[in-house]
Amino acid sequence: MDISVITPVYNGAKYLNECIESVLCQDGISLEHIIIDDGSTDSTRDIALSYPRIKYLHQKNLGANVARNNGIKVANGKYIKLLDADDCLVNGSLLKQLKTSEKFNEKCIGYGYHKSISDADGTEKVCPARISRLNSIEQLILTNVLISLPLYPRSALQIISGFNETLHARQEWDLNLRLVGAGYEFVYDQVLTFKQRYHDSPERISNRRLNVAKELAALATIYENLPEPKTESVNDAWSAYLWGMGRQFIYQGDKAAAEIVFMKAKMYSKKRFLKYLGWKFRLARFFMGDTLPDTVGRILKGSRI
Repeated sequence: MDISVITPVYNGAKYLNECIESVLCQDGISLEHIIIDDGSTDSTRDIALSYPRIKYLHQKNLGANVARNNGIKVANGKYIKLLDADDCLVNGSLLKQLKTSEKFNEKCIGYGYHKSISDADGTEKVCPARISRLNSIEQLILTNVLISLPLYPRSALQIISGFNETLHARQEWDLNLRLVGAGYEFVYDQVLTFKQRYHDSPERISNRRLNVAKELAALATIYENLPEPKTESVNDAWSAYLWGMGRQFIYQGDKAAAEIVFMKAKMYSKKRFLKYLGWKFRLARFFMGDTLPDTVGRILKGSRI
């Protein structure tokens, strides 16, 4: 078996047909599509079982981390493609990624680029990759690889024991960080891999309102799992990441939470993190302080620095 596609789904009946058909139309490879139903109460089960080629598993509502891990446990493919139920693969993408992956050494993980698609008006936007090779913790801290972009060797996911099931946020980022910590590197392969759908469902991660306590708790767990020693440059990058999250709170309208995150960021790096941020922001922060540049940007609706 070449590839196992693993799709966790919770009440995803609206988009599941398109997701499944985008997998089953992939030619030139042997594959299986594993649907893990995370306790859905809609017609998800009926849709999945209407496709004879689908391997359907049901679990009580334990979350996507557990669902993906359960899929990995029963997968037969040499490679794993992780695909959310509201997204879909691009025709021919798996064969292209497989051909490239077979040329890599065992410590390389190939990843491509994707398109975003608006559920509201069907508008599509190409989202190119920014870095051709990601092989350091610092790079992965600052440039995450979306979970459906790589073709993961199943052996790599097994070595790190899959997803951390205690995390309720940023678990995909954590997975990639642990892979790099285990000696793997992500290598860009110019393949359009999948279409990521944006919609107004509260289940979509991008629609989730941030909670400062939960976010910092998740980050503390992820930081603890980073490989030792945690160098100065790792702490600089971590601080820059926290600074970016603080700016998200500003745009969410929660200045108090942003101040907490900025204070936490300074614990890892007081000034050196600024090298990872844009010069416009550095200049604005110099004259206006920590929170005012983004507060002004929020008022002006979208002119982020």
